[in-house]
Amino acid sequence: MNQKSLSTREGRAQLIAEIEAQRNLMTAVATGGPRIDSANGEYKERQQRIQDALSELGLRDPNPYSDLWSWYGKWSSGDLPTYQSRRQYIRDLYAPLVAYLSQAPATTASSPPGEPSGWLRADRGLTKVWSQIEYARHEEDFQAVGLLCRETLISLAQVVYDPTRHATGEGKEPSPTDAKRMLEAYIEHELQGSSNEAARKYAKASLDLANALQHKRTAGFRDAAMCAEATRAVLKLMAIVAGQQDPDTAPVGKVDISEALVEFSYRFIDIYYEWDEHLYELGVIVENQGSQVINDFKLEFTFPDLDSIPKRWEIVGFLGATLSNAGHESSGPLVEVKPGDNTVSVRREAHLIRVTYRSRDALLPNEKVDLAEAIGLRYRINRSVYANLEDVPPVKWILYADNMLCKQGEVPISRLNNY
Repeated sequence: MNQKSLSTREGRAQLIAEIEAQRNLMTAVATGGPRIDSANGEYKERQQRIQDALSELGLRDPNPYSDLWSWYGKWSSGDLPTYQSRRQYIRDLYAPLVAYLSQAPATTASSPPGEPSGWLRADRGLTKVWSQIEYARHEEDFQAVGLLCRETLISLAQVVYDPTRHATGEGKEPSPTDAKRMLEAYIEHELQGSSNEAARKYAKASLDLANALQHKRTAGFRDAAMCAEATRAVLKLMAIVAGQQDPDTAPVGKVDISEALVEFSYRFIDIYYEWDEHLYELGVIVENQGSQVINDFKLEFTFPDLDSIPKRWEIVGFLGATLSNAGHESSGPLVEVKPGDNTVSVRREAHLIRVTYRSRDALLPNEKVDLAEAIGLRYRINRSVYANLEDVPPVKWILYADNMLCKQGEVPISRLNNY
């Protein structure tokens, strides 16, 4: 598989077949199938091919196991005690990636890649338009392209049109599906004046062409391709007018953006009866809840340090490095590692530990990434601390992801233990 072949539907189907074979092999060895020694070579060779292919596409391999022995360590640890739990784990591991590869449009001569407008529903509609053209063979298939173009323009109009700003010539508010009148009103208001006459004419001509071709009952390939191109031109121009394409400014209007969320939890590790004390590991999951790929994100959070909490509150360490003997102030990171293109940095501040995780891996729609192992934060808590949790500062976090407005929040320590 090379980059050229991966840009075709057949190339992606081949990659999906490789992923399915890998998933089946992992399931087989974990459910009484072949011995690891006899299958490990096949697994590693295929894993390298999958990783190379995903790298060409700018995607992250969700499978963290470099060989079958690493996979054995996961299922034999007690986390996946039954065959059913192992099968489900492997299905969930690859599901978002397979779904994305199955739905992603192929790059063809008739489908210019184009820069997304930032309006998610309109961008998604345009993607479907070009995908339909790729499959279209008969007259009714090409007519369906016109219907998809119409839905795309309706999505665009509903985003940009503001009835308090964009009055129609008739003085009546258009219906929610009258894309032509809404967009004409938007163009007249946003591109008013003699200096914008040429741009106004171009926008109206593109809109008229897209609208006319939508209703052509004898549509063929050229009609469908022109309709798609005119729709793309309208979307692109409206995005420029609205400031969506400006290099140094935030998007304006009702914009669809990346949508990520972080969830904090805990995992019980052990109990020390001598001190009536529990050991926990902090769980951190970042999820892409939107419909577009997140190319990179940064999560930063603070965690209360042991020195500020008496009575055996203690952070054991990060990434296997013990912090108990570290200095209370540090200008550099206490721990900093770079797994692949990602970076984990831990710094001690006044009574706090600040953790920063920077990811350069793509996060697919509906995909989750578990950062617990990468961060490796473990902490102890006993009954005395539990009785005074109101004195313990909360975990405070902030999350950045592509063009998403940063999100922030806090989680009380009372939710991060089950003492």
